[in-house]
Amino acid sequence: MPDLADPWRLAELRKVFEGRLAPSVFARLAEAVEGVEEGVDYTLRFGKTNDGRARVECHVSAHLIMRCQRCLEPLAVPVDSYFQLGLVGSEAEAEQLPEDLDPLLVSDQPVRLPDLLEDELLLCLPLVPMHREGECGGASLSAEDEPETKKDNPFAVLAALKVQQSNNS
Repeated sequence: MPDLADPWRLAELRKVFEGRLAPSVFARLAEAVEGVEEGVDYTLRFGKTNDGRARVECHVSAHLIMRCQRCLEPLAVPVDSYFQLGLVGSEAEAEQLPEDLDPLLVSDQPVRLPDLLEDELLLCLPLVPMHREGECGGASLSAEDEPETKKDNPFAVLAALKVQQSNNS
C-alpha cells in the first residue's frame, strides 16, 4: 500500500490493498495505547457504488494493549471494524451520501492511506478500558470486599456541643 495516494484515481482503477502494517506507522495510536500485538491487518477496496459514487470499503483489525482503569494491569482490546467511506469534494456532497457511507473529504492533495485505518482504530477504543468483572489482575475490590473504614463525621463536633449544651440547661 502506498503511503500517499489519490483516492479518486484508486477508485477509478478499483485498487485493492491488503496486508499488515507495523505499529510504528500509527503515531497517534501509539499515544493512546500501551502497544499493538503483532501489527494491524487491513483491507482497502477502492471502487464505485451502483450509482457511480467513488468509495472505499475498509476493514481493520488489531489487538491493542491498553491499561485497565480498574486494576492498572495490561488489557488486550481486540478491534475488528468494517466501514465504508464515500469520497466527497465538499460538505454539501457529504450531506448527499447514503447512510451506509461515511464521508471522506478529499481535496486535490494526496491522502495518507494509513490515516484512514488509524482514525478508525482510535474511534474503536473504549473510553474506559477495563477487564471484565472478576478478571482483573490487580488488587481491585468490589464494594462488598472493601474493608470498612470509619469516616469522620464533620458534624460530630457540633453534635457533641449540642449534647453538652442540653446537659448544661
